[in-house]
Amino acid sequence: MAHPISSDLLALQQLLAGRYSIERELGRGGMGIVFLARDVALDRLVAIKLLPRALAEQAEYRDRFLHEARTAAGLSHPNIVPIHSVEDHGDLVFFVMAYVEGETLGQRVRARGPLVAREATRMIQEVAWALAYAHLRGMLGANVVPPARGAADTAPRATSDERLYVGPPFFARAPDAAGGADSSGPTVPSRWPLTVRSYRTRGLASGDSLERHAGLDLAVPVGSDVRASGGGLVGQTGSDSAYGLFVMLRHPDGYETMYGHLSRVLVQRGDRVREGQVIALTGNSGRSTAPHLHFEVRRGGRSVNPLSLVREGN
Repeated sequence: MAHPISSDLLALQQLLAGRYSIERELGRGGMGIVFLARDVALDRLVAIKLLPRALAEQAEYRDRFLHEARTAAGLSHPNIVPIHSVEDHGDLVFFVMAYVEGETLGQRVRARGPLVAREATRMIQEVAWALAYAHLRGMLGANVVPPARGAADTAPRATSDERLYVGPPFFARAPDAAGGADSSGPTVPSRWPLTVRSYRTRGLASGDSLERHAGLDLAVPVGSDVRASGGGLVGQTGSDSAYGLFVMLRHPDGYETMYGHLSRVLVQRGDRVREGQVIALTGNSGRSTAPHLHFEVRRGGRSVNPLSLVREGN
């Protein structure tokens, strides 16, 4: 479906004159418009994803777009479309990525019918490898959803060499009438930090009044995903003699959450994170006798019972 020439397109073309020549629109979704363009200096096709100016004027969406695009630009995987540059010019915020010429999986199935088992297995493996790679680098706090009609940049795309590519980055959708409020911004802690089964070994919520152990210790296998209990800002990361590798997040209303005894930290100080985003992997670092996660909630600098805010296992 052709879209009328928009003020966004005209402004972008004027800004990029001499560097990129925009040829046509490829698709659009809740968080961006994708254009096919030619890199003038290198004489190659690229895809440019532009954050609509109506969203770029809102700090929450602008910061989220830039942060996730810059993080995705650090990904290097044979099945993920690479990002060449991320640019911020006032109300024009966009990134430039490789253009992968080919058909989407949906187009292939509609044209040729169902995939044979061997081909489907290979494609599932390639997508799974790409998503797992991005997941370990904190890119999948948002839901992975089927692409909207016309959102050509997000659909897995097969090329002439039969390789399957996934378009970065993995954004959540902008809020709409059907989706309700967007939960990607700062939120009070409310989400259980683990998705695998765990059990509490000690903590305030377990009634350890003699130890008065702040927070919860949750026995869990090494390498399990640790998810942000709420959206917020990474206030601190580092290593502590007691808690080992740790992450501390700042949330609204004076709340902080701390995650300790980690094996790997996937965020940096100053990063904005979404509720449910994978921020670290569990481990056995610091003063620890077995693999577990230390999860603590503080308000105004004082520890509070996590289960007064977070429902176990939610």
